Amino acid sequence: MTGPRFATSEMGGVQLAAVMTLARNGWRYMPRAEVDAERRGRLDGIVLEDVLAERILALNTVRQRGRSHHVTESAAREAVDRLKGLAANLSEGLLTANGKASDMLRLGTSVDMTIEGETKGRQLRFIDWDNPANNRFHMTCEFAVRRERRDDTRRPDIVLFVNGVPLVVIEVKKSAVATAEGVSQMIRNQNPDGEIPRLFVPAQLLIAANDSAPRYATTGTPAPFWAHWREEGFGEGELHMRVNRGLDPEEAARIWTDFSPFRRAHDKLMDAGSGGRLPTELDRTLIGLCTPERLLKIVRGFTLFDNGVKKVARYQQFFGVERTLERVAQVDKAGKRAGGVIWHTQGSGKSLTMVMLAGAIERAYPRARLILVTDRVDLDDQLTGTFRDTGKSPEQAATGKELIRLLR
Repeated sequence: MTGPRFATSEMGGVQLAAVMTLARNGWRYMPRAEVDAERRGRLDGIVLEDVLAERILALNTVRQRGRSHHVTESAAREAVDRLKGLAANLSEGLLTANGKASDMLRLGTSVDMTIEGETKGRQLRFIDWDNPANNRFHMTCEFAVRRERRDDTRRPDIVLFVNGVPLVVIEVKKSAVATAEGVSQMIRNQNPDGEIPRLFVPAQLLIAANDSAPRYATTGTPAPFWAHWREEGFGEGELHMRVNRGLDPEEAARIWTDFSPFRRAHDKLMDAGSGGRLPTELDRTLIGLCTPERLLKIVRGFTLFDNGVKKVARYQQFFGVERTLERVAQVDKAGKRAGGVIWHTQGSGKSLTMVMLAGAIERAYPRARLILVTDRVDLDDQLTGTFRDTGKSPEQAATGKELIRLLR
């Protein structure tokens, strides 16, 4: 497959190409002027408040005495304020705040509401994890955030918002600049001493990239652990289609609001007569990690805390769990399932793969019972500790009789 590549400049080349790829794969561009209005003009604000409040109202209903009731506007705004409050209070450290925000986004928050004369806490959710189409996916560029105890700002290149919450932060570099520079910049921006850590409180996925060597991580990840994503779900033909397919004129107009100086060069590059442009490694990473359905899956089930350290799955772990779920779903005429093997090298994250797989099975089959069998006592203790460190509550069976009792 042949075709041109994009220019090597940053904003007019790599950044614009990334925005276009995201726009062709489920993300709506929000011009900077609209973003500023959503933030009430406050450069320390990181949430698109009206978008989030509207989605809270749309995603939540309250059952009372057999009838459904709408969530009140005041309750939705209180939920918004709670999430904003986590980003504003970093007294316990960034990772602690990120952990609280992650739990709130996954589980929701309880807000007191009075319905039919009865006041009690009602659980409100911020994101519909099971039905991606019920959420709103926005992106913007050069997202200015005021630095802590400073008057100037930092401007991450691209930020992706789900229902107004910044879940993905992306730094892109022109082709001649090493990705390591973007990684260093991303780590610097999380520093609570004069940088923009508040943006990384709800953030779940971080990407630093030039067009050829993108890397991804999560909040708090040290530089050596930023990883390469290898896509196994989308073939080359589909990737080429996703990079070059048509773009809604209204969506394109929103992008050109901020990128108008680069329009002529981009239109020439994407001319149908050229066959479109070749997908880059950055395209593969953005499509593999940030397609809305994939992103929600990764954030919900493949980012976790392990003994206080935030981690995100490597591509081998993600696709290993996905293939296992496909196998589990296959049942023969007798109602039996086939087994299978996931092969890991030493030190490659077997225990965390088990934790992620256990969570995925639990969500797909809420009544499932999971048994972990080991051949050494020290390994048994290690696995039990890993599950507990990631928020699970495993029961250790010391004998066969105890195992039978637990199963019953």
